Amino acid sequence: MIRVFLVVAFATIGILACKTKKNAGTTTDSPAVAKTGQKPAFNVDLLVNTWKHSREEDTQGARTYRPETYNFPPSRGPRTTYSFDKKGGMVKAYAGPTDGYVEEKGTYTIEGDKIIANLTNEKGKYTTSFQVISLADGVLKMKDLYGQ
Repeated sequence: MIRVFLVVAFATIGILACKTKKNAGTTTDSPAVAKTGQKPAFNVDLLVNTWKHSREEDTQGARTYRPETYNFPPSRGPRTTYSFDKKGGMVKAYAGPTDGYVEEKGTYTIEGDKIIANLTNEKGKYTTSFQVISLADGVLKMKDLYGQ
């Protein structure tokens, strides 16, 4: 009887350990995922990248971003970029008054299909958010929900 109990106990521990290891690193394990009970509507692991605005591919309902390694056509000025890291940190970079990049650093959280960004610029801290329309095959499509 004790042997059966021990076998069942060790089997249960082994199964739980495998499930925990299998799920490690998935989208819900990211510190950026808000603890609201809403599952992310997209694969958060795919978001971790530096995304440059591909204005040539914008549609009426979404802005298009591609990884910074993409072969972009020539542009008149710097392209807006968003960099997202695994731990919930982010950087927004955009064209400044002299066509150089201006950076705003901060954090982000994910709630369903939304990215909530808390950034700091020369005026102080502010919050903005985006709706992720799609994220697949090296293309991120987002819609601004509100900004500064």
